[in-house]
Amino acid sequence: MAETRFGCASNEDIDEIIKQSKPHNTQRNRKYIWNQFEKFCQLRNYVLTAETPTKHIANILKDWSINMRKINGEEYKEYSLKTMWNVTAKMIQEKYFIEHQRDFNPFVDQEFNDARQARNAKRKILQNMLEKRKVSAVAFKSDEYEKMINNCQEKTPEGLQIKFYLIASLELAWRGGEAVKCLIHYFQEELDHNGKPTGRIAYNPVFSKTCQGGDQKALRYKMANTKSGKPEKVPSETL
Repeated sequence: MAETRFGCASNEDIDEIIKQSKPHNTQRNRKYIWNQFEKFCQLRNYVLTAETPTKHIANILKDWSINMRKINGEEYKEYSLKTMWNVTAKMIQEKYFIEHQRDFNPFVDQEFNDARQARNAKRKILQNMLEKRKVSAVAFKSDEYEKMINNCQEKTPEGLQIKFYLIASLELAWRGGEAVKCLIHYFQEELDHNGKPTGRIAYNPVFSKTCQGGDQKALRYKMANTKSGKPEKVPSETL
């Protein structure tokens, strides 16, 4: 084969790359769910062949929606049932497309409407069961919150960072994306002009768009900030 600047991976190599890139937890969960579904089909005498009508496949998923159980016979939690049904439907769709060149979509096709409705109905039943519903986050009590703050070792950059986060997250009602921005270090160990620790904690203002990127030191030394217009002021005094 002539030399080329492009790669020469075969379809088999590409399939293997795709397989290796899938998270192990995802592969393990899919295997577990499919094993449970196969056991369910064996007990119900369901057989999925190339000739199985789409409507019959939909009825199998409808039955699976209501009657799936854990190995010990207990009901799954609401969010687990949703995940298991969706994964099962997706794997059946993949199986028939790859093995039998049949194309259908359990998530939108009208033939699967009753199966989807059965899934949703079972979810509502489980949501009414306290032990099966998805538990939302519960706010800390005021005394628990105070203990968390008081236990922070604020004499270290890491401890001061955590304390700052705990206070700011409550006062600013941080959620999700706002909290992620606090992963950068707002405080760092202060160094003298020789690069040795002074035993103090310096403020590390990594707030601007140009300074994003983790633990970059926006101010390496306590030197005059000529851009501030006040060269007699050190950076901490110009903030």
